[in-house]
Amino acid sequence: MRNKIDILYIIIVITMAFSLGLFMESILDSFSSPSSGQAVVDPNQAAACSYSFEDLLDAIEQVESKGNANAVGDNGNAVGAYQIWKIYVDDVNRILGEDIFAYDDRYSKVRSACMVTVYVQHYCGIAGWDGEFRPTQMDRFEAMARIHNGGPQGYRKESTESYWLKVLAELKK
Repeated sequence: MRNKIDILYIIIVITMAFSLGLFMESILDSFSSPSSGQAVVDPNQAAACSYSFEDLLDAIEQVESKGNANAVGDNGNAVGAYQIWKIYVDDVNRILGEDIFAYDDRYSKVRSACMVTVYVQHYCGIAGWDGEFRPTQMDRFEAMARIHNGGPQGYRKESTESYWLKVLAELKK
């Protein structure tokens, strides 16, 4: 079972890297000026392009536990490097359609990262973007971090804005 989880993690990370790469390609294409052919890029968006999904996971891990896989918080409810609750594990298993992860997997950095990847990819994918709004990579990273912190609707909660600022500060280090 553990090998299955490790293989699943690798597949998910490769898929995320590929999909974010294609996403970034479309974003960069959208900055081309039709008249000049020159790229018109906001400096903040250009800086955002330098971060990978792995960087985001690392930043979340640092904010949550400073990288401590044995960390326990929220009165014993949140554990591991990503401070994952049991309900989060249950939700990831529901998303995957089978019980792949156990509660003890929250203490494994690799398995926790896999759970976070599944969770944020799923909920960020169904978050929806209003009409003409075309999210940048940083918009998606913000949504992912806030979803991790505040649940499926976390990207809409005012209470997760300060969490995002902490993750962003870690990204910029």
